[in-house]
Amino acid sequence: MNINKVRTAYIVLSVVLGVVVAISGHSYIHNNNQAISIIVNIFSILSGFLIVIITMVGDTSYLANVENWRTLELNRDRLITRLYRHKLLFLLYLTTLALIFIAFLVKDKYPDLYSILERIFFGFAVTSFVLSFSLPFSLIKTQIKKHDLLIECYKNQKGSKYNS
Repeated sequence: MNINKVRTAYIVLSVVLGVVVAISGHSYIHNNNQAISIIVNIFSILSGFLIVIITMVGDTSYLANVENWRTLELNRDRLITRLYRHKLLFLLYLTTLALIFIAFLVKDKYPDLYSILERIFFGFAVTSFVLSFSLPFSLIKTQIKKHDLLIECYKNQKGSKYNS
């Protein structure tokens, strides 16, 4: 198994930042409905954006030109890994939104629980927001790999109108 040290450090840093904010940043979020509303809006938008990315990453129509099954097999693991990472990020978004929803349900009846849930969803929000900064890079990398694979396929096609 090949572990990407930079990616691992980025994930650990994101989680640590989320924990620090959950512990020490509670005063910024406590009973601040406007801030909570902004978090909900941001994660609603990010969820939609991530679904588009998952759809683009999972699109295999570009593979129709691939004649060599080994090429497909080599790209399979990379595709599965990317889809899995995006799925986990999407689940973080949904967890953040679910925690906010639950917090508002218990707010009046259980104020102590509400305070704890505020800390937890604020930590989740920060962690998943920081992890989201990698999305544009991932999308660009995916599109470049797709383009490179298509170029390779056209190069290997004999008699192709694209060969010069």
